[in-house]
Amino acid sequence: MTAFLITIAAIFGVVLGSFLNALAYRLPRGESLMTRSHCTKCDKQITAWENIPVLSWLALRGKCSKCKNPISLQYPLVEAFVGLSFAGAMWSAARIAPPVESTGATLAAAIMFFSFIFVGVLVALIDLKTMTIPSKAVWSGLAVALVALLGYLLITGDWQRALQAVIAAAAVSFVYFAIFFFKDGGVGFGDVRLSVFVGLVLGFVSPGVAVLGFFLPWVLAALWLIPSFIKKTVSGKDKIPFGPWLVLGTILAIVFGDIVVKFYLQLGSY
Repeated sequence: MTAFLITIAAIFGVVLGSFLNALAYRLPRGESLMTRSHCTKCDKQITAWENIPVLSWLALRGKCSKCKNPISLQYPLVEAFVGLSFAGAMWSAARIAPPVESTGATLAAAIMFFSFIFVGVLVALIDLKTMTIPSKAVWSGLAVALVALLGYLLITGDWQRALQAVIAAAAVSFVYFAIFFFKDGGVGFGDVRLSVFVGLVLGFVSPGVAVLGFFLPWVLAALWLIPSFIKKTVSGKDKIPFGPWLVLGTILAIVFGDIVVKFYLQLGSY
């Protein structure tokens, strides 16, 4: 059953990844979401066979079928990344479910993770281009996650896990707010809003994963930026979007965090 759910999650994620690409392009421009997809260069409408996630980009060799202008590599990469993330999230949800296998509990946990991945990837793409994180997207995704958390609670009666999720959401967002308030330019208020969501989903996994997920984005950002600082292509005065690192670190913690924490604790017992 778990393998089947993971496969379905991966397919669902790839399809949603295609939709996310369209959302990330249109929302900042105020374009309608109800119109057909089109080439951003020649405005040619994209046909159904040209809109198959990943495969169409490969078949078209990364070029528009009409004007032959390159189609950004972002499209298949986002589709593949979301598909893999959804598969990993379902795998993680299956590990979190109670000892007596409960498909309902697994799906409820997975929906929590899916909602973060969907919103997280969307705001990361927008943050990279506009240096802003849309608050409506964050609050909408958080609302879905809270409903899923309530569903998990009703299925399992696991008050402890629900409580630790809420406490982690409050703790992580408090720390991000402190960074925002006391360290000018450290993070934006959009990151503070997103951190509520981060704390909720990671605290749901475990307190240890919440701690790991707090530090991981900073480590990833530092590893990426240190070479740029050394080459002086980026300075300490430059504004750098932190949302993508916050999202990437959280997704990695969702998928692998409990395994990493368990391994660390086992090392400490020797």
